[in-house]
Amino acid sequence: MEINGEESIKDSISLISFLSKKENLMCCIPGVTSRNGDKFITKTKVGFISIELNGEIKDFEVNNNVIKNTIEIHGAGMEVVVKTTLEVEEKVLKWKVEYEAKGSLAQSFRKIIDGQAEKVAKDIISCSLEKSGALK
Repeated sequence: MEINGEESIKDSISLISFLSKKENLMCCIPGVTSRNGDKFITKTKVGFISIELNGEIKDFEVNNNVIKNTIEIHGAGMEVVVKTTLEVEEKVLKWKVEYEAKGSLAQSFRKIIDGQAEKVAKDIISCSLEKSGALK
């Protein structure tokens, strides 16, 4: 599945600076209870079930005003790969999130996971805008 959007920004330089640091991405992932380098543990709810997931930032690339990352999340009968592309322009942040969920739990709760993935993507974007000071 793919979701995308645009956000108005006031300061592209501070946003690029913030997004260019992998540790800032880690700080904006919701529900993280512990971190160890690029690996983390997060607790989340999928429908009525509360689950603990293991995640890892597998790829992190900065090319001028374009930031790309790949996060893999495993646990409780599911494996999720999330690829994010952020393009910072003068007054706009354009973002695209592609994800693929596999596993028995992922198949059983497809619609709930789709909604949760969209919420988490938007939460990370909002957190990044707020913490960078780029929010309009």
